This record gives sequence, structure tokens and C-alpha cells, in this order.
Amino acid sequence: MKKFKLSLLAAATTLVLGCDAGYYNETPTPEKGPGENNPNPDLELGTGKALNFIIGADGAIHFAEAPNDGEERFYINGTNVAWLNFANDFGKGFDYTKAEAMMNGVAAAGGNTLRWWIHTNGTTTPMWDGSTVAAADKQEKAIDEIATALDLAEKKNLKVIFSLWSFDMLAKTTETGVADVIDNNFALLTDNAVRQTYIDNFLTPLVNKIKDKPALLALEVFNEPENMTEPWFREREALASSEYPVTVADIYATTAELTAAIHMAASDMLVTTGPKSLGQFVNESGSGNNAYSDSNMEAALPSDYTDKALAHLDFYAPHYYDDMGKEGAWSPFYHDVSYWELDKPVVLGEFYADATADKPADYDYFDDPLKGSQVCYRLVKANYAGGMSWQFAGNSGKYQQSAIDCMKAANEALGNSDVEDPTDPEGEGIGFEDGNIEGFKAFLDSTEGTILPLEVSNDDARSGEKSAIIKATSVEGEKKILLQLPFDEETVLNEVKMYVKFSPEAKAAGVTGGKIYAKDSDWKFIPGDWESIDTEDENGWVEFTWISDSPLIGLKDLAFEAYGANNGLSFSGNILFDDIIIK
Repeated sequence: MKKFKLSLLAAATTLVLGCDAGYYNETPTPEKGPGENNPNPDLELGTGKALNFIIGADGAIHFAEAPNDGEERFYINGTNVAWLNFANDFGKGFDYTKAEAMMNGVAAAGGNTLRWWIHTNGTTTPMWDGSTVAAADKQEKAIDEIATALDLAEKKNLKVIFSLWSFDMLAKTTETGVADVIDNNFALLTDNAVRQTYIDNFLTPLVNKIKDKPALLALEVFNEPENMTEPWFREREALASSEYPVTVADIYATTAELTAAIHMAASDMLVTTGPKSLGQFVNESGSGNNAYSDSNMEAALPSDYTDKALAHLDFYAPHYYDDMGKEGAWSPFYHDVSYWELDKPVVLGEFYADATADKPADYDYFDDPLKGSQVCYRLVKANYAGGMSWQFAGNSGKYQQSAIDCMKAANEALGNSDVEDPTDPEGEGIGFEDGNIEGFKAFLDSTEGTILPLEVSNDDARSGEKSAIIKATSVEGEKKILLQLPFDEETVLNEVKMYVKFSPEAKAAGVTGGKIYAKDSDWKFIPGDWESIDTEDENGWVEFTWISDSPLIGLKDLAFEAYGANNGLSFSGNILFDDIIIK
């Protein structure tokens, strides 16, 4: 029985910093939970096993249908990173700050696992020396950076599945730089001798470097490699039939050899691959040829391979997108995992949990509609070993919120009711009644400018008896008076609301309104809506809000700015703040 060391702590859902109350959204997609539709639908069953990742009392992982006493199920509740900088995350300098911010966001959402691409299309790694993979010392920078990412993940109590290659390795027309490496990439897929230089000079050194890293969950050989053989991809990339004619047999051979090489270097390391659908394992009826079965992986190895069992995958990690015309027949959301009659744990390695995605998670098959993060809840109830939705960091965070909602939905299905949410709609309310203004700072002109006096006032408040007050002094001309709000780089920011009251002196001197702004991990300035003093309520308070389309992670700055134009007069007066909510 294969065992893999995994801390028992990692099986527990990560608790997050911040607020007390759990939630999904202010206007949530209804989860298939208690009181909401049917949490245990009559899914079609089969004779296959429903195997899970089980953590023993010794911290080692094995596979079983249920834990014994003293053991614990580890459901892979995660997300696809899948990259911070496409094909450039490792080998050109690891972006520690951006990676940490991403990990903070995943941990805050209650996730426990990341799926992260390494080579992708091969434009950055591995390094080549002519037509063979360059010597191991040329690969050290990338390998060291991968190890650094694992060390960081360990600090965040996260696990990582690293995916080595993607079908993008033949995307010579649509992806920059691939034309320069496509000959080598094709050779790696089709030439045993070239493949061996990759094994010797990159893969085995990588395995030796990271095999004892607690945060490593598995290595994945490929992301959707079948695409390289399909007409739509070859037409998109303008590949003639005789140009880089990779076959499914090449893909299976590469998968088998790389899997065997990993197991030869580290027998306990978990290995999988990421086919584009469950169609690689079943036929229309839910049973049939499993392309990645143990026997097929053995058959794909060279005939002289001595220990062919090394090529066995440890678990299956197919993807699901509803674009193959199967009308739910291959959908994991409508079939219990046993239906597929497989012999290993099944983790859904990619899928959308966004009902507005390019391939929307908005299904209505078998009189059982599912939408958005309901699919994440369903995966748990259908006995899969895990799920990682697409995607947290890439595509400018387009699907980040759906990834967050997905991890929360899975946690609810798992009964992890103690998961707290940093985007709680109640937020962190700050009313200054305790006289505490720690974390707030006031400035003139910029947050690098003159520090202004800031204190708690007992004279005026929007609610309660106290507010914060800036005692501002400004000369003639343009005015910028700033209140920097409390934050750190682990803050996951969705919304800020606050109330501001401008003294008569400030108004008379030309202060006309203001806005809340944030700066992200790249120092990008993200302003909220401008509000004029003229919108004040009957008691003189103006409401200001800042709302993000997707959670903002890795903050560099968060502040309110009051502004007056160039023709403003000098003044000495007060600006008051109250009822600040940071979500």
C-alpha cells in the first residue's frame, strides 16, 4: 500500500483571519444544502469504488473508501492557480509576493490544495542544449523556485499538485515563443532518447529536490494532452497533418515513462495526469476502456522496462467542461463516482463553477438543474475524492470569486461549519466606541506626506458616541487629506464602506468630496466612486463605498482621500469618520 506523509493538520479546514460570521455571498447562488433542493439526489451508481485520500494516525496517506478509527479523510478542496504569469512562474525569478497573496486568498476561502503549472508550453523551462535537455545544473534555478513555492505553501497549510506539461507545448501559432521550442517539445513527446534527457536532467533532479517537501501532494504529467491530437487544436495552430503529428500512443508512452521515472526516484510520490474528460476512462454507458489503467500504462512502456508497475498512476484527475455534446452523460455532477467503475480515487482536476463562464456551470440534465457553486457541493455528495475549479489567479482573476465560492460550498458539504469567511457581508465594523484608532493614519497630500493629528472625538458621531477625527491644516491650492485604513497583505478585500463628515471650514476652503481607493499587489491604483459633499445626509454625513468585481488580495494600500481643487483657500478644520466596514 502506497503511503505519503501528510500532516493531520492539513486535513482540517484552514481558518481565516478576520470576521466571525460564515456566508457565501450577499446574494448567494443557492447551494444544494439542507433546506435547499435535494442534497442527496438519486445519482446513478455503479460497481466501481469510491476511494478517498485517507490520512492515518501516523500522518501517512493511503486510499480507502472510509477512514478507520484514528484516521481522517482528506478531501482535495482546492483551485487551479493555474499560473501567476503564464509559462513564466518558475525559472525567471519567483514572484514571492504575488504567490503569497494568492495563497492567502485560497487559505482564507477554506481551500487546502493548489494545482499549479510548471512548464506549460516549454518557453521558459526546461532549458535546452540544442536538441536535448540541458544538463541538470542549468535547471537548478527553476527547480529551486519550485521548492521555494512548496515551502511557502507549507507555511500557509496548503498542498500543491504541480502539473508538468500542457497541450500548449504545440501551440506554435497562438502562443508567443512556442515556435522556437516546438521542435524540442515534439521530440520529447515522440523520441525516447530525448525524453530520457528530460528525465535525467530535469525531472529526476526535481523529484529529488522536492520529494520530502510536506506541501507536495502530487505531480501531474499532463494538462489535457489529447487536445494536441484533435482537429480543432491543429486547425487553430495551423498545423498540417504531417507537421508535428503527435498521436495518442505518443501521449500514453510519455505519460507512462514520466510516471515510472518519478516513482523510480521517489516510490511514495503520488503521480497523476489531467485528461480533458471522463471519456478517457469510460464509454457512453459509464464503463469501457480506461486509457490510463495499470495494464495500459504498462503496455505503453518500452518492452525492455524491468519494473512496469512503476508506470501506474496513483489517482485519476480528469476535467469536465460541458462542450462535448454528451448531454450530461460524462458529467461527474450527475453520476456517483462508483458509476465510472474505476479502481482509484477520482479528483476532478478542472471545471468551471461560474454560471457565466465561457463554458458556463449552468446545467439542467435529468430534471436536476445545477448552477454555479452547487456543482462543488455535489462533487462531495457524489463521493469524489476532490475538486479544483478553474481558476484562481490567471485571466486577471476573472473566475476568482467563483473559485472562492466553490471551496466554501465544498466545505459546507463536508460539514466544515467552522470555516469563516473574510468576505463576510457583515464585515469588520469599526465604530471607535472603544477609543481605539490603531492601524489608522492621517496624511496631507499622500501617504508619504505630512502626518496629520488623528484622534477619537467625543463631540460628534454618526452612531454611538465617538468617531475618528483628523485635525487638518492646509495652505491655499489643491488639497488632499488622506485617512489610511488598517490592512495587511493577507487581507482579502471585497468592499469598503464608511461615513465622512466635513467641517464648515473644510467646505469653505474648497474641499468638494472624496473617494476610497486601494492599491493591489502590483501597486495598481483602484479607485472607488467619487462622492460629492453635496450628497451629505441631514446630519452632514456622506457615504463612501469601494466595491471590487473580484476579491483583492495582497494589498499595498487602502485609504480614503478628501480632495479640493487648485483654487482652494487655506484652512484649519476637522474631518470626521465613523461606521467603517471593511469586507
